[in-house]
Amino acid sequence: VQEILPMLHDFDFAVFDSVQALRHTETPGWPGTPGQVRAVAQVISEEAKKSGCASVLVGHITKDGQIAGPKLLEHMVDVVLHFSGDRTSPYRHVRGVKNRYGSTDELGVFEMAEEGLVGIPDPSRLYWNENAGAIPGTAMTVVLEGSRPLVAEIQSLSCTTPFPYPKRTARGVAVSRMGLLLAVLERRGGLPSRSMDVFMNVVGGLHIEDPAADLAVCMSLASSLSDLPLPRDMVFIGEVGLGGEVRPVPRLVTRIRESARLGFSTVVTSRYQDQQGPEGVRIVKVGSLGEAMKELTRGC
Repeated sequence: VQEILPMLHDFDFAVFDSVQALRHTETPGWPGTPGQVRAVAQVISEEAKKSGCASVLVGHITKDGQIAGPKLLEHMVDVVLHFSGDRTSPYRHVRGVKNRYGSTDELGVFEMAEEGLVGIPDPSRLYWNENAGAIPGTAMTVVLEGSRPLVAEIQSLSCTTPFPYPKRTARGVAVSRMGLLLAVLERRGGLPSRSMDVFMNVVGGLHIEDPAADLAVCMSLASSLSDLPLPRDMVFIGEVGLGGEVRPVPRLVTRIRESARLGFSTVVTSRYQDQQGPEGVRIVKVGSLGEAMKELTRGC
């Protein structure tokens, strides 16, 4: 690595791929060992600051999604970005884990095409099928990834199980969150699921942590358990509490505008928010999960 560093003064941008493959001659050990990784990262960081060359260190991650090597590596740099994706999907996500100069809530979506990695200008259309018909267990919502609103399609499937312990499987939503909302549905909505296997999936491989998707998760489960389809032009935005209440969510106007842009005509949200949607969008305000289910029954 000492042979490369003097070249940084001739460039404005440099990429080191990878930090585990470089070796510091004055530090004992093989490349990739904790001591070597620490020494290599330190000299690159110091030289980059002296030369003014923006430097990117490419590193490996473990099976748990953590950066391989000593944790000190994360503290030595200004920004940590995770580049991830599903092996079966052409789409790749870039998320900020650490940023000394900005937010870590932003999300970059790219597609691995024949000509290389291409940015997706409208990622909302990746995570739902606008041509699909009304199917029981499908509900739409709008989540925020940083400042970017994304329309997400949540699918649920339930079936009777002959075993005493029903299965609970979820992809894109935490299983613990799904189990909690199933309990709320049974206690506050009167929809038991103790004898049912329940499976949930977020279309497109999107992972949802936004509480504003709670109402859509509940309505997807309710639709599957009752075998009644939900209207395809309806979006559900709201956090659901243990008492079954539908709570307000931040930046509701942004979410409603995104749903309207993509052609959704009805938004079901909390009655405790006073924002109005754009012209042509009907806002259905509910105070509890029970009210939402009654409104949907009328709509169906």
